[in-house]
Amino acid sequence: RRVDAVITTAARITDRHLLSSFARRVPAFVLAVRNITGSGLPYITQDDRHGGELAAEHVIQLGHEVMAQLRGPTDIEPFENRSEGFRRTASAAGVLDVSVSDSATELTLKEGRRLMNLTLDQNRSNPPTAVFAHADVMAIGAIEELEAAGCGAPKTSRLSGTTTRRWSV
Repeated sequence: RRVDAVITTAARITDRHLLSSFARRVPAFVLAVRNITGSGLPYITQDDRHGGELAAEHVIQLGHEVMAQLRGPTDIEPFENRSEGFRRTASAAGVLDVSVSDSATELTLKEGRRLMNLTLDQNRSNPPTAVFAHADVMAIGAIEELEAAGCGAPKTSRLSGTTTRRWSV
């Protein structure tokens, strides 16, 4: 029995040559969830840029005027696209984006905590009232850090819109 096809969901930009080489040796190869632009490999993904736009639009509609994003690793294309969509939409709406320039090195609670701590440290006089984390595990770490810093992080929030509380810093 030989492999008929390979689908990978964990592609990183730095894996371009390895995956291209591997794809030439199997009958069918597809990137799923994460694309590597310019690799020529077939892919199936969602529109992460639009997802970032929707996240920014949602918190803007809730009345937030100071926002930040906790960016995922820069060698994973969907996180770069989410970041760009969020940044563009916030900027166009005149919302203050107080995101730090640092990005996560990996998707962990620890990185969510670290980036949230850095965001709070660098924005003590004007902290964000809304934060867009690029991954769930980072969001959980960010909420833990907010609570550890004595901020009242929201306990409930629905993207569909009715139950959202602002935290106090």
